Amino acid sequence: MATAAIRQNTYEEFLAFHAANPAVYNYAVKLCREEVENGRKHWSPTACFSVIRFNLGRIKRLGGDYDINNDFIPYYSRLIQMQEPDLEDFFETRTSVADADMDFAAWKARREREKLDDLKEEYFAKEATLEGFEEWAKNRNRK
Repeated sequence: MATAAIRQNTYEEFLAFHAANPAVYNYAVKLCREEVENGRKHWSPTACFSVIRFNLGRIKRLGGDYDINNDFIPYYSRLIQMQEPDLEDFFETRTSVADADMDFAAWKARREREKLDDLKEEYFAKEATLEGFEEWAKNRNRK
């Protein structure tokens, strides 16, 4: 019971921090997109936020106040994946309490269904038969 209360407090603290500091999220998204442009396919959320801390540390010395709790990193990584379609598979994540707090597994399952539906729509627009769909989808994903 105490663990659930601590976890809930962490999530609430994250939500409050995020609301008060939108620049952190915006900077994380900007940094991730720069990494994608430079050829990175996946990244560790911890590495991303280490870079952010380093760079925001310079801002802090100029009067900003961005102390990012380590417990917030899983929340930020999931939030970015959920809100930024081009980054939804960018972070390498492990199971976290953030998954339950943010209903991440349900979101991920919903996105997988949407992707499959999109693939089917694309396939049937060309082929109009169920036969061969799985093979077509495998070959399409290899490109």
